[in-house]
Amino acid sequence: MILREARKRPASWNSLSSQVKHRWAIPFLTLEWLWEWVAFFLSNWRFVEVLERLGSFSVLAAVIFYFSESGNRVKQRHYQAWQVINTAQGKGGSGGRIEALQELNADKGPLSWRRCLIRVPARP
Repeated sequence: MILREARKRPASWNSLSSQVKHRWAIPFLTLEWLWEWVAFFLSNWRFVEVLERLGSFSVLAAVIFYFSESGNRVKQRHYQAWQVINTAQGKGGSGGRIEALQELNADKGPLSWRRCLIRVPARP
């Protein structure tokens, strides 16, 4: 929810600087006064309001794309698991094959046993 408030015109620099008691505070007061003017001008600009509303829609679009591409992420995990299995063939140790097969089994992924014969050495 976007809350818009009408900003009042900031005080003039002469009236503001006359209230300063310590000289070291002047740079901080100057920055604050400049930001008040920037906020005042931007609050009256309708283009900023349009950008705020478009920002809300961009969050909605990101959520939609995240859920619409979930199938591609699962496929990518399966491809990576099969890559681990295929590259570890003929090498000693499990080489991550056990974990890859467990992940494929947990995802109900394709376990084509004919495609690769895996010999995992027995654990000591």
